[in-house]
Amino acid sequence: MAAFVLFAFALGLALGQALGDNPEPGQRTDVRTLKPLPLPPERETVTVTTPAR
Repeated sequence: MAAFVLFAFALGLALGQALGDNPEPGQRTDVRTLKPLPLPPERETVTVTTPAR
């Protein structure tokens, strides 16, 4: 009996969530994927060594 009550409760929660998630009529959702911007060129590090004096 307790399993049935738990099942009915879970089913009611799921139905309530499903009904609450519906958008209002006339609304539309667009999904767009943005392309990443190009990265600037990587800087070079140059090491200059001089002979020891």
